[in-house]
Amino acid sequence: MKSTSGLDSERTLVPLPNRQSIVVPDSWSPDGKSLVVHVISGAVEPSRLFLVNVGEPKLARLLATNSNESTGQISPDGKWLAYASDESGEWNVYVTTFPGAAGKWQVSVDGGTEPRWRGDGKELFYLDAKNTLTAIAVEGGSTFASGPPQPLFRVRGRAPISNTDVYSYDVTKDGMRFIVNKYVKPSSVPPLDIFLNATAPQ
Repeated sequence: MKSTSGLDSERTLVPLPNRQSIVVPDSWSPDGKSLVVHVISGAVEPSRLFLVNVGEPKLARLLATNSNESTGQISPDGKWLAYASDESGEWNVYVTTFPGAAGKWQVSVDGGTEPRWRGDGKELFYLDAKNTLTAIAVEGGSTFASGPPQPLFRVRGRAPISNTDVYSYDVTKDGMRFIVNKYVKPSSVPPLDIFLNATAPQ
């Protein structure tokens, strides 16, 4: 972590569990004291969600599953955690309580990834299996409840360039505008020149 002024020194928030692991930051708690990350430990081990408290550089597991977990998003009121998991055999979006995971609600129907909260916590967005940006009304008082999925528009995102390239869109706090990392086909493709034996003596 580093101040946006650029004047302060960097602070290490999450030490790597090992050299093969990659830590991807997902979501800050509303009070700025905690950070949800998911850790990618290679092709064999599933990705896991962890909680890190600022000033305590250690990883605490958030969920007790044997499946891949990704893109954990804390609700604006700090009571809920939305995340994606492939525990059903395909990726779907779930919600559980935060910081202690008690109970679980599946909010996507036909697949889902990349959950995002509206600024007031009353709506949740995600990408379905067909890359359609979808919205769900949320009631998050003492218990969690959600409405049926409402498709908004198709997203033609670019292909990810690495296993840490997991976010393809974001939404403004009012839920009215979206920033999408979209693939745009170039108007022309320059020819590819291939030189054989380029280093051979002439």
